[in-house]
Amino acid sequence: MSIESLEVEYADFHEHFSLPSRPGNEIPEIPFNLDDLTDSQLMNYYAQYTAWLNYAKSQLVLAEIAEENASNDLDFAKASTLINQWDAKIKGELVTIAKAKSSVSEIVMNAQNAYTKARAYRKLVDTVFDRCERGSHLLSRELSRRISVAPHEKKLYKYIP
Repeated sequence: MSIESLEVEYADFHEHFSLPSRPGNEIPEIPFNLDDLTDSQLMNYYAQYTAWLNYAKSQLVLAEIAEENASNDLDFAKASTLINQWDAKIKGELVTIAKAKSSVSEIVMNAQNAYTKARAYRKLVDTVFDRCERGSHLLSRELSRRISVAPHEKKLYKYIP
């Protein structure tokens, strides 16, 4: 099941909420020296990272749902293939051999591939989310630092002629 079909499938969700749109082409790179940014530029970066964080989290949740669905499909394929192969001919075979035979069936292998792709995609989206979260925290700390420094600077300016 694709991410796009998941969005359509959850119509109840869409009656009350909407998922965030992709905020741009790429996640912006944070400059190494944040002191070089003006307050306005810093807030702009923070707003961009917040938008990317929201988008990445929604995509991560969709990827987790797709992975869970693929896992369920794989379990179903394994079980149904094993049941379909289990007849009088293999009654004397060991369960291990019957499971091995079912695991190499085309249906199970396709389901396994779909699960592996869904899991890999979820892990990749998770790294994007982590990156956005770290960037957002860094920018937030810089904003907090500037806010805490501002009152002290104002006191100093009172005494400068």
